[in-house]
Amino acid sequence: MREFDPLHLDTPLHFEHTARLIGGKISVKNMMTEGLTTVKLLSLRSKLQNPNKMEVGFTSNFKNLLSSGQYQFKGYLGRMPINANGRYNITFKNVEASYVLKAKLKEMENSTYVQLESFRSHPPKFGEMKIFASDLVPGNAVLNRVALRFLNQYAIQITDELYPAVGPVLDNIQMDMCNKMLVMYPFRRFASAHQNALIDKDCKFVGKRIFFWIKT
Repeated sequence: MREFDPLHLDTPLHFEHTARLIGGKISVKNMMTEGLTTVKLLSLRSKLQNPNKMEVGFTSNFKNLLSSGQYQFKGYLGRMPINANGRYNITFKNVEASYVLKAKLKEMENSTYVQLESFRSHPPKFGEMKIFASDLVPGNAVLNRVALRFLNQYAIQITDELYPAVGPVLDNIQMDMCNKMLVMYPFRRFASAHQNALIDKDCKFVGKRIFFWIKT
């Protein structure tokens, strides 16, 4: 998992959403996410009897996450019109996230692997958030501070409002990342490890020295 922390996304992300506190078109590029390895497993359930219809649900807690990159935003914050581009960073603390993953076996390169067909998250719960975004109101330092203060005052509510637009996009990214991890281990190794598997608080499946991290 450590090769995915920090996680850099080369592909720009685009969102469009209208809500009470925030709305408009938002684009993000050169996004970097740090802190994925601070995850702890809180609960886990699984249905693995049918290898062609597997399901895993789990809830995890991230102690610290940092997202940074470049943004473009044309829309509004509260009653303030925004037409800006700049750099941003967002710090999250104590993020609780729940997921449901569905998978099946797939033949690839003369071996059989587990591959996710569905990766669905529920709206996360945030302990704390701190947002910085440069040049929200270019050329007006006073309004820029007002906009930034508004963002931080309503950070959790704004994130909740954006989730219907942002969540599915991030789910697809995480599913792709998980599938890249899963092709490192043929299914026969999982099947062997599962017989003597132990699940510890760091989300590691341990068996015959095989470590599979369910870390998002």
